[in-house]
Amino acid sequence: MPWAPFDKKFDTTISIPPGDTLLLISAGESPSSAGEKRLLVAVRASIVDSRSARLENLERIIMPKVEFRDTPLGDAITFLRVESVQLDPDQKGINVILQSGSDAAELPRVTLLLKEIPVKDALRRVADLAGFKIRCRSCAVVIFRE
Repeated sequence: MPWAPFDKKFDTTISIPPGDTLLLISAGESPSSAGEKRLLVAVRASIVDSRSARLENLERIIMPKVEFRDTPLGDAITFLRVESVQLDPDQKGINVILQSGSDAAELPRVTLLLKEIPVKDALRRVADLAGFKIRCRSCAVVIFRE
């Protein structure tokens, strides 16, 4: 009976932060002509850059309407994050972290009306109005004070 080196196939997608190392090893035994066994090792890895996927979502997810009237910054960010999940066909949305260093009561309030805007631009506009900056990190979009 001929030997099939890999009779099982495994397909897995793994997301890791950029700069991390991923090592996948698959091993099997192979009979040699002298009756000894050899260990065969195959390595095949496709690394999905989670940051690229998130950046793609920032452009791809379009908010039909964003309206805030004297809304606390934290509430506005929460709305954009939750809405991004609902509008994302994959239901993943955008992970947004607000680093304010302040009590929620001390955060600025925002007022704006936007239509048909990518979530990235909505986040940037809200951050700008509040005097904050926006930065994409490996695990989230971070909104922070300079």
